[in-house]
Amino acid sequence: MKEKSPQWISVTAEHEGRQVQGLYALDGEMLTLSYGIQSKTRQLAGMAASTLARLLLVEFAKAGKPLYGATTRAL
Repeated sequence: MKEKSPQWISVTAEHEGRQVQGLYALDGEMLTLSYGIQSKTRQLAGMAASTLARLLLVEFAKAGKPLYGATTRAL
């Protein structure tokens, strides 16, 4: 029996006046959020999937995680 690939769903959250976008997928009660090359996996714990995905996306934004692992430096 072939295992089915998860369906990735687009999610958007706002942080400090800007839109942050990512993708999330569900595997049973586990949600994986992808933001560029960064990802986090958490258990739903009774929370709606889209709500948890937005919370994780804001965590990435607050931590200042650059998209695609890019680094920044002051000139």
